[in-house]
Amino acid sequence: MRAPAFDPLEIVRFVEQARPWRPDVLLPFIVTGEEHKNVFDCIQFDPVGYEYINKFERKLEGIVGMPALAVSSGTAALHLALLACGVDPGDEVIVPAMMFAGCAAAVRYCGATPYFVDVESNGCIDIGQLDRIQSKNVSAVIAVDFLGRPAASLELKEWCEYQGWWLIEDGASALGTKGIGQYADVLTLSFNCNKIVTTGGGGALLSRDAELLARACHLATTAKISDKYHFVHDTAGYNYRMPNVCAALGLGQLDRLWTIVEKKAILHGRYHGHMPDIMNCWLNTVQVPHGYRDRTMHVLDKSGYACRALYTPLHTLAPYRGCPRIADLSISERLFDTTICLPSGVEP
Repeated sequence: MRAPAFDPLEIVRFVEQARPWRPDVLLPFIVTGEEHKNVFDCIQFDPVGYEYINKFERKLEGIVGMPALAVSSGTAALHLALLACGVDPGDEVIVPAMMFAGCAAAVRYCGATPYFVDVESNGCIDIGQLDRIQSKNVSAVIAVDFLGRPAASLELKEWCEYQGWWLIEDGASALGTKGIGQYADVLTLSFNCNKIVTTGGGGALLSRDAELLARACHLATTAKISDKYHFVHDTAGYNYRMPNVCAALGLGQLDRLWTIVEKKAILHGRYHGHMPDIMNCWLNTVQVPHGYRDRTMHVLDKSGYACRALYTPLHTLAPYRGCPRIADLSISERLFDTTICLPSGVEP
């Protein structure tokens, strides 16, 4: 007997029952009175200084437990992390195929090449595939905290130490997730306008390695040598520091982080029937049968609900089709074919 065809309206009802805030927007931008106050104060009295940047970095360090460098984007943070770890032209960096394109782009910025591996069903890097890599040019691994789920484990750390590889944790969407940065040499974050905490656009690099963080800070500040009267730069640096006004916006948001995480967990519970005690529940997703993803997104859109597909697998994108890869990337491809991102807004 044939199984009944899947009805996309089931997902519409699924969203209706969860009752996300502002369901016509996938991840609404939320600003409260505290952020308004900080931004106004910064614009009036210190628009190009470092007061709010320094406050933001200290507060972020207190939350994550690692010294922080605030920068202009999550991709900039990844680029700086790779440079500070000594990734050179000709190197290869292991990257999960199921990830935002900025991850692979940051590798290319260094003149290095992404080496794509598959993920497990939870979207995190499949450690079991690493022993199949024959290349002697690998210098680092980027473990992506997929949708806020921690991906850098003790097992992965020990494997990287054995191989002599740097372990970079891309926690772009993972602020508020327990254990992030625990095992990595470097953790990067994003504060884009769709993240759980936003600075309008921005990111951060965090590390317990003081020398590594100092290298990243120097490169991010146009490689400028301190001099009272002259502009002196000792290498080609980058204008990657976070603007003070952006830090002013983010400072108030950091104060509300755990309230936001709690509300995100409640929404996740309404969607999925349980409230996880590790993830920050930044973005909710649902899987549909193969062949129904785009049809279901069309029905959701017509019903007034925001939605999108997961990241297009990196090995299928034109800039990266010739990059080295593990032969079987089927889980990344299946997740892309069957997963829909759902409205995940919570009340301010």
